[in-house]
Amino acid sequence: MGLDVTAGQHGLLTLCALRAGDAGLDWSLIARGAQSPEGLAALMDGQLHEASRAATKNRPLLQQEALAASLDDDELAAAG
Repeated sequence: MGLDVTAGQHGLLTLCALRAGDAGLDWSLIARGAQSPEGLAALMDGQLHEASRAATKNRPLLQQEALAASLDDDELAAAG
């Protein structure tokens, strides 16, 4: 039995798996931000639309990972 995972589900799982050393993104922050397709897209682009302490703490990791993913996409496009 195969498991079909949508792009949105894959993105959400990717966000939950992000790590920098022993630290990962706050899953509560991800849950609040990803309640709509637009919110999930913003998170995937490294954007947090809240001004909480959790957002301040997690923003650098999220933006670093979004930049890395963007660079990976550019490299894939150049190779194709």
